[in-house]
Amino acid sequence: MRTIPAATVLAMVGFAATLGLLPGGTAAAQPPDRLDQYRVVPRLSYLREVGNFGPPEREFPVEGEYGFAVEYGVISPWNLPLPEARFVDADLRSPLGPMLPAFQDVDDLFKLEDFTGELLPVAAPFDVWRFGGEATDGSEVDLYAAVLGPWMVIRGDVVPPTDFVEYSLRVVARRGRWADVNADGIVNVADYTTIRDGSPTLAPMWPTLEDWHSQFGESAPDMAEIDALLSAAMSTSSAIPEPAAICLLTVAVSTLRSRRS
Repeated sequence: MRTIPAATVLAMVGFAATLGLLPGGTAAAQPPDRLDQYRVVPRLSYLREVGNFGPPEREFPVEGEYGFAVEYGVISPWNLPLPEARFVDADLRSPLGPMLPAFQDVDDLFKLEDFTGELLPVAAPFDVWRFGGEATDGSEVDLYAAVLGPWMVIRGDVVPPTDFVEYSLRVVARRGRWADVNADGIVNVADYTTIRDGSPTLAPMWPTLEDWHSQFGESAPDMAEIDALLSAAMSTSSAIPEPAAICLLTVAVSTLRSRRS
């Protein structure tokens, strides 16, 4: 039998209230599955290395693309939608220096495609997903992904089993084709010529002139503000033992039914 994380149960209770339940406990509708493509903003993204045998702390930019899928199953006997998230076809890399051809494989380091994300019950107008646990190679991963409109912020830590080093990650990515191709933080006239001339190596994530036109004037998020929002939201997430969470779900569903009867 599948064990449902407490945080996921709490998130489902709130989600069920927005969906509504038909008499008999049948869900009014199941949300469609969704797959979005994201492109990383290197200027705002980094991989931080602490420990090892070199400098005590080093920081490298992160670049790349990935897909983010949200899928729904149904939990019986309550017929509530169970949301889960996955990283799909992730290709995140961190160049180790301007004069070096080597790079760190970030998606492999954090085992992005090995874990399923659970939706946290946060008091915020955006979704926060938690990924992590012990990977097959013994790495300990703790990762969070927040979806704020077209933007996603990923941050977390990993402790590899044998490297005597820890890594911290912050990734800022935009859904779809971000038209700030010169990476100055805003979509403006300076991006037009570069987009027009094209970049086959980045297709299909290279923006079109239509993307540039629709995003003109849009700027990258203020990371100090975003980090503060995310920290505040995560502090509202509650950890309840599994038996209590199941009882809470039962009571909540019964209450929703009685209110509709």
